[in-house]
Amino acid sequence: MEKMKFNINENRDLEIKMHNFKNIDTEYTFYYDETNNLRKFWFKNENKFNIPITDLSKNFVLGGVSHLKSKINFDTERLNQDLKLPNTVKEMKLTYIAKGDFLSCLKSKKLEIFLDWFVSNDLFLHYSNLNILYWSTIDILESMIPQDLLQIHMELKTILYEFIKIDLNKFIEILYKYEYPNIDRKKANDFLDEILNYIKINETKFISKYPTIDKSLIGLVYQIIEESKNTELPFIMDEKSHILIDDLFIFYKRPFGIFKNSYHIFDEESSIENIFERWEFLDDKKKWENFEFQNSTTNDLIQISDVIIGLIGKLFIYINDTNFNELTKLKENLSLIQVKNFTTLAKLFEKSDNQSTALIHSIQSLIERDKLVLLLTTFKG
Repeated sequence: MEKMKFNINENRDLEIKMHNFKNIDTEYTFYYDETNNLRKFWFKNENKFNIPITDLSKNFVLGGVSHLKSKINFDTERLNQDLKLPNTVKEMKLTYIAKGDFLSCLKSKKLEIFLDWFVSNDLFLHYSNLNILYWSTIDILESMIPQDLLQIHMELKTILYEFIKIDLNKFIEILYKYEYPNIDRKKANDFLDEILNYIKINETKFISKYPTIDKSLIGLVYQIIEESKNTELPFIMDEKSHILIDDLFIFYKRPFGIFKNSYHIFDEESSIENIFERWEFLDDKKKWENFEFQNSTTNDLIQISDVIIGLIGKLFIYINDTNFNELTKLKENLSLIQVKNFTTLAKLFEKSDNQSTALIHSIQSLIERDKLVLLLTTFKG
């Protein structure tokens, strides 16, 4: 079977221009692991996904550690010695270093050793972070936002997403009824009317939950949906009925274009390798092959990626499940070692951000982004 072709430069210039990335032409080596990979996301029936609703706070995170290609010596042997993992442990994983939810993990002395080692070496944190519910539903507004409102598209999508969460079961019913994301053109106006009615019914609850929100944005969302009647909705028509996420391959190939001069090493994973096999990667017309899969048991930096990405995954679960008020009081309720570990983690974020803002990539609402910023600012050393 002939392979599909993907030019890694496809969106590169656009992303660079949009985000003003720096140091992306530098040669790095990237190592990857993942957490919360649900593979596919779809409706089972009118009120159920293929995963429990409680799992929607589990963001998919792909990433790990990276370093300048010229820096190759990292004393992982010393780290292993300091961690004093049992001889029966074949490879380093988060579960051997810290257990439980994010705040419980921060109590771990072994995590303190790990984070101190990470921040003292010439290593950077990198990841792509995906809120699956947000990504699965923002196409509703993506299909409608007019050109003159693109500058506030994130604010508008955040408003709709937060509305969706007010009564998620009801919203799921609406999506399922109209075979989202494959809306029949003849039923599109009915679909939009049901969303408008849903917003009306839940507006009081929304304002109560977010009293400081700019209420004019709610009006804009309502107006955009109303004015989209009798128009094409390009991202939510002619798709597969009830299939919200077919695969997550886009997040594996995204860094190829951004960091095309770098080398990318993934943990062996047959389902992902099989998808890779279907593609031929091109740097314009030249074949691009700067990646490989390695067994994590023989690669210390893939193992270290497992630990840090597992921890980042737990961090986003905590962010998704915790309101702003609780986050503002967090530091005063933590033990000394929890504060120390969070402060060191915040240093990792800052170190990577200073190297290149392209190292950290997220698809999530502005509210979730602001929560992370609040925490990193609170624990900035």
